Amino acid sequence: MGGSSSKVFISFRGADVRENFLSHLFSALERKKIKTFKDENLKRGEEITSSLVEIIKKSEISIVIFSQDYPYSPWCLDELFTILERKKKKKQLVVPIFYKVDPSDVQEVKGNYGSAIAQYNQHPQFRDKVNKWKLALTEISNLAGFYSLDSQYRPEAKLIDEVVKYVAVKLKDNESMIVAAVTAGATAGAIAGGGC
Repeated sequence: MGGSSSKVFISFRGADVRENFLSHLFSALERKKIKTFKDENLKRGEEITSSLVEIIKKSEISIVIFSQDYPYSPWCLDELFTILERKKKKKQLVVPIFYKVDPSDVQEVKGNYGSAIAQYNQHPQFRDKVNKWKLALTEISNLAGFYSLDSQYRPEAKLIDEVVKYVAVKLKDNESMIVAAVTAGATAGAIAGGGC
């Protein structure tokens, strides 16, 4: 990772979580010195920007906060599809958080998630994206994640603590694997190189 790259990218729908859950999660990650990017400072538009795609690609972990209004943002759904592509191509770790939504609503694209997709189907500018968005919703929501309404994660502070611990361990595991690969390469080079 380059010095200015974020290790964690957070995909979220602002109105649902910005002032409460997200602000606490972001602060907890910062306290653990985990460099985290959240997209709230980017200019909103219909299409996901190329700079945001690069930020997602350079992140080691993406956290997706599925909330009630998440599917009503084409921006969020474009982010989600980009995250899915990154997971498939580069094995980026994706951590879904189901914030006050039933995971099955996301997995089966029903409830608010089904309503949003049905609305997009009515608009010609989104029709070519709907199947990609449904695929991303289904695949990402079927990953092991965190469910805010699960009694083991009450109060919310406990959920945030568990997410931060999980992310910290996964980042440490990634760093250990990189160090091990570099060390193994250096050892192999020293043995094979013979001395220049």
